[in-house]
Amino acid sequence: MPGRVARGLVATDNYRAGEQAGQYLVRALGGRGTVALLRLRPDVTSTTERERGFRQAAEAGGLQVLLDVYVGEDRQLAVQALQGQVDQLDGLFTPNSTSSRAVLAALRRLGKTGQLLHVGFDGDPLLIEALRSGEIHSLYIQQAHLLGFRAVQLAARAARGELPAERVVVALDAERIDQGNLAQWEQTQLQNTLSGQP
Repeated sequence: MPGRVARGLVATDNYRAGEQAGQYLVRALGGRGTVALLRLRPDVTSTTERERGFRQAAEAGGLQVLLDVYVGEDRQLAVQALQGQVDQLDGLFTPNSTSSRAVLAALRRLGKTGQLLHVGFDGDPLLIEALRSGEIHSLYIQQAHLLGFRAVQLAARAARGELPAERVVVALDAERIDQGNLAQWEQTQLQNTLSGQP
């Protein structure tokens, strides 16, 4: 109904996800090096929070953000942004699946996949295969099953009148997936799908 405020929210902690990506690149690069932040769009709150968390963590850890631009879903725009800077970069962050795919395509066109630490976000089949082949170094992936499970739990509590007066917010971490834990992650996803459990 118009004017009603949701009593609860279950969502990925987007700032924390970006922060974790920045902290990971800091560790992977030993606190030294140059990175790129290839943003989606300024009007998307979730990715803006990931971008903000990434930049703050990367700079706090000693990395230089050499390139910080919006590329959206446009691979040609990503090529234009990267082609003059890519040889000076040690790593980069893309905040969602479409920006990750656009930048992956740009790096392929520039012949640079696998040559710098590309940390992306979300895990569609194309990105998972790029991770498997070493073209992408890591992906931060939202815990979809757990998000749904916690949302149903929260709705059940609301139906029983068990929610407090203040709005309930459940913020979940994203998972970092790389070649080392990809097979285990895929097995867990399959088990979750079959069992219906998070």
